[in-house]
Amino acid sequence: MSTIITEKTTNLVEELPKNRFNSLYEFQEFVENKFINESTIEPTLLKACIEFHEDIEATPWGDVETPIHDELGWKYIRFGMKVKETLYAAFLKNEDGTTWQTILSIWDEERQRPYKYYAPKEIGDRAFLPPIPDKIRKLIGSKYGVKVPTVKEGSFWEWVKTQNTIPKILTEGAGKGLSQLSLGYVAIALYGCNCGGRVGKNGLIDDLRQFNTEESIWLFGLDRDEKEKTKRRVNSAKRQLKLTLESDGAKFYIEDIFWNHEDGKGADDLIANKGAGAFDAAYHAAMVRLEKQFKNGGYSSDDDKEFKPTELKIARRLAEKYREIFAYNDEISSWMRYAQEKPGVWFEESNDYFRSVVYKLLLSEGCKGFKAAFVNNVADILKYELILREWGEKSPTEILPFKNGVYNAETKQLEEHSPGYRLTWQLPRNYEPDGTWENIDKYLNHLSNNNPKMKDILICYCNAVLKGRSDLQKCLYLIGHPGTGKGTYLRLLSSMVGEENIHSTKLEIFCTDKFDVGNARGKRLVMFSDQAQYSGSVGEFLSLTGQDELRGEKKNKNAKPFIYDGMAAIAANDPVFVGKVLNAVYRRLIQFPCNNLVPPELKQDLGPIFEPEIGAFTAYCLGLPDDHVTKVLDGANKVTDTAVESWENRIQSDSLASWINYELIADPNAKTQIGNDKDEYKKGVVATLFGSYREFCDKTGRTGGRGNDVFSSELEKLCRVIDWPVKLKKTNKGRFFFGVRLRQKGLDDHIPSYDIYLENQKVTDGDGQSDGQSDGLEPLYSKESDGGDGLNPKSSENLKPESDENEISTEIVHPPKTTLEFKIGDFVWAEKRIGRIKTLADHYCTLSDNSAHLLKDIEPVDIQSNVELIRECVSDKNWDMVTDLTEGWPSDFKSEIWSHLSDAEKKNLQQLKPETSKKKTESTEAIALENHSSKNSIILLQEKGKYLSKSMNRKIKIFMIYDNDKECSCTIEGMKGTYTRPFSDILPLPDSPKMEVKEGDRVKVTDGKYKGETGRIRSVDSDNQGVFITFNSRKKTYKPFFAHEITKLN
Repeated sequence: MSTIITEKTTNLVEELPKNRFNSLYEFQEFVENKFINESTIEPTLLKACIEFHEDIEATPWGDVETPIHDELGWKYIRFGMKVKETLYAAFLKNEDGTTWQTILSIWDEERQRPYKYYAPKEIGDRAFLPPIPDKIRKLIGSKYGVKVPTVKEGSFWEWVKTQNTIPKILTEGAGKGLSQLSLGYVAIALYGCNCGGRVGKNGLIDDLRQFNTEESIWLFGLDRDEKEKTKRRVNSAKRQLKLTLESDGAKFYIEDIFWNHEDGKGADDLIANKGAGAFDAAYHAAMVRLEKQFKNGGYSSDDDKEFKPTELKIARRLAEKYREIFAYNDEISSWMRYAQEKPGVWFEESNDYFRSVVYKLLLSEGCKGFKAAFVNNVADILKYELILREWGEKSPTEILPFKNGVYNAETKQLEEHSPGYRLTWQLPRNYEPDGTWENIDKYLNHLSNNNPKMKDILICYCNAVLKGRSDLQKCLYLIGHPGTGKGTYLRLLSSMVGEENIHSTKLEIFCTDKFDVGNARGKRLVMFSDQAQYSGSVGEFLSLTGQDELRGEKKNKNAKPFIYDGMAAIAANDPVFVGKVLNAVYRRLIQFPCNNLVPPELKQDLGPIFEPEIGAFTAYCLGLPDDHVTKVLDGANKVTDTAVESWENRIQSDSLASWINYELIADPNAKTQIGNDKDEYKKGVVATLFGSYREFCDKTGRTGGRGNDVFSSELEKLCRVIDWPVKLKKTNKGRFFFGVRLRQKGLDDHIPSYDIYLENQKVTDGDGQSDGQSDGLEPLYSKESDGGDGLNPKSSENLKPESDENEISTEIVHPPKTTLEFKIGDFVWAEKRIGRIKTLADHYCTLSDNSAHLLKDIEPVDIQSNVELIRECVSDKNWDMVTDLTEGWPSDFKSEIWSHLSDAEKKNLQQLKPETSKKKTESTEAIALENHSSKNSIILLQEKGKYLSKSMNRKIKIFMIYDNDKECSCTIEGMKGTYTRPFSDILPLPDSPKMEVKEGDRVKVTDGKYKGETGRIRSVDSDNQGVFITFNSRKKTYKPFFAHEITKLN
């Protein structure tokens, strides 16, 4: 008996040491942290087997209970001379509901810790057989290839009695047992190494005897102490336990699980310090050593001259011994062998070769006199024992295999290899993060033409290839002159992931050859180098880059469909996709221009130069945050250099894009009829969009122009690609497009075509994207608000009343005659709001929100006057005046005003704001932010719905939703025309529609790429009003879904 009770029950309560915990919650938090974080125990397992109590508790009916004393068999003294301290306890429960051990909040003076372990009185030595939740049962079933009953179907430990081929690990202490159960091993914890029973003293304890059936397998996972005295005690206990098992009369097998004591005293310490892979390796080594005990096939015959076991028994014995070495992958109909060629990697083996391995294993087992049919039958039975319907390879987004271990993307630490990772590939080097990559950096600067945002795209794509970011649904499309470094970049990718992990092909082969598609399975990169123009079917390419099923085949094998989880890259000298094919793949492509030629005298083979730097560059790429990579690659085509190249390729190969470029103007106030007469221009004046387009095709020699049946839909799609917020509307006078008009020669010459507009952006301010950096302004709404810095502009002139007019004008705007001088970066007053000039032409400019304006229609904003107005507000200590003055200022203008204030003025302005602003209840944004803060609901976007623009602090009304672009077209209160706002900018008003959601809700996607997929909500992003979903089909996505894209299931 190893119960730790040492005090007399009549005096124990009075002599308890001081309780170091202030509350039951604090004690519970301490215990859970110890088990979950220090002993790496799965939280669901701990929750299933632990209860927390105080020494005195009241029932709902007012009765007083003493659960701790009752459970431990102690007497509670209600009245005494001393004030009693509160006592807290954690009960570790068995599956049958009994308490196995109790952790009490009593200071342990000997070990200097705030708790002690106690066992219930007079229960003797017991084994810890906790309730096992379904998550752990499923893990155990997967590890050993068996069907484990669910909680509803029956007792876990009753099921274990019937499984003599599954090794049972004996350990000491609840933490060690639960940590091994958390990894999917069947672990049984004892109070101590001497507590399994003794020969001559009742033998094996009942809790272990029930599992000691014929040919059971036992493994010792006891502590690895460094003190010699403790080692001798543990070894003596193991010998005694083995003798006790033998005295039970059943034949069994037994072996030790060894690890270095420097890596951790207990198994839980080993797992916490070195990772699960370290314990897996120790377990596997123990199973290999058991081979010595399996003489004569592992059965109890003393005759080893000629042993002929049955095929079934020997196959099951081999399966148990080599389960961590061999497996049959049903997904590809092939045998797999672990660590045969590379450490930590599973490799395919042919059926014939596997049978030769079985033959050698039979000889090593002592089998003699068998024939070839015996070998084949054992191999077939092994297939049934070791088959895995789903291979379950760990995603590279979670771990990356190197030669010297696996890199954990979450912890950013290197862990031991483990067969449980099911890895089928490996990076061709050790993980060695130290070093520099100066030469690679110089090359990337050259390829990106020293544009830091273009360079960031190249580096982020390296990260995406390494980590298998197929969820991005992007393909890098390098296009440009020969000799600019396109091939060098592909070779850099090849060096990073290894040539064996790349499939190099051509589009015309991949899209037509089912066997070539099969070659992409398991590869990290599919590469289309030196690709020529292609106009055939692109269905397989879209599936490759879109996380759709591919039906690749291998000769003589029944391969199943698979979803490619790697990336793709194309390199070409000229445009590859044309016409309708380009439309189909356009959104998948990151078009990267490569036009910076390398002088002939500087050309060299960069492979040997890059090789010493690949390790450091790989480590740098892996360190990039996932959200940064997503943001960069999702927005790559909006970087000006890529946008210019993409549009140039498009207008060369697509007649509709070319016509838009040269003949169409974006005008939010325009309304133009679509028409349906292709010969309109032959009859006189061209007034419709379709008539103009057909005239353009005929006069420029373009063939294969769009017909009237598809013209409207394709024009709308293409306008959305270039961020023109158009709307198609049908009236009794015909069909019209709002937001665009035909270019008028002589009148619109001052307005640049779209390609020139992109070039102007390239020259003036790069890509036009925000750097994402905050201006550091503190919020001024109220002290509870976190909604911005509180500054919103007015013109230096007095506030002008806003007109409710919203009429659509179709008049031609003539070139302005203006004497005002503007420059890029100036703040101006345009259409009753402040904006900042982004690009500038002779008579025309665009603002930071991409709206276009004639110079005659804008006025300069006086920065200093607005600064003085703010100072007057501070001087008068009038917060209401501040809120009135700053209503509607955009973020870049408020940053400018803030920068002109002194530190003292900034401090006074912040102190001026009251604790509860009187304006808060009147502020639309404040109401919206309060409504937005709910973690149990997200906004439901609907056409004609009314919401709030967070960035503009104005009410909006949605009239069209673009799911692919995660944005919508809308009208904005007090402003003319239509505008585009991203989903993330939209907040709910009190009466806006919402959807109630919470983690764990079952949902179905109703629109977009994942339409029809079902899963559960894994998290709610209340800030951006979306949810993240774990799909039942195991498709991976890192993008949020919005309420209008899903429906809740019962």
